[in-house]
Amino acid sequence: MTERASDTGRPSRQTLLSRVFWRTGLSLFWERVVGRFWLPVSLAMGAAALATSGVLPVLPGWLHLLLILIAVAATCITLFRGFRGLTFPASAEIRSRIEAVNNLAHRPIETVEDRLSDGTHNRASAVLWRLHQQRERERIRSLASAAPRPTLPLPTVSARSAPPACCWRSR
Repeated sequence: MTERASDTGRPSRQTLLSRVFWRTGLSLFWERVVGRFWLPVSLAMGAAALATSGVLPVLPGWLHLLLILIAVAATCITLFRGFRGLTFPASAEIRSRIEAVNNLAHRPIETVEDRLSDGTHNRASAVLWRLHQQRERERIRSLASAAPRPTLPLPTVSARSAPPACCWRSR
């Protein structure tokens, strides 16, 4: 079910909130994708660089085949590990990111979506709760979603000390 636009032609507050949720969820998902698939992409690029460098034809046939098999196996294994366990972020994680990006304290999005625990038996509590929810709705009127912030693991000493591929000369 979709929300209808208000009489002014602007989308409703609920539609705007769902758009921010969707964009933030995609940002978090992209961060997970980058974190899980940087290694297979790097391996595939390294294999492509090795294949185009002219080194493989100079090598004996068995070593040529061994290097290709190692590159394919390593890429496939890391791809499998990347896909295993890859999920879209939970709504609590999305809410937490939105509140962190917008510097919102005391979980106002959860307050707007929540309801009274004891129902509406006590009229004074119900009035106070509606007032509190109204104030929180005003706080979250102009939410923004942040761009993804993917992080990659820091290189180890052995990776930094390996000779760069650009120093290799083909004859």
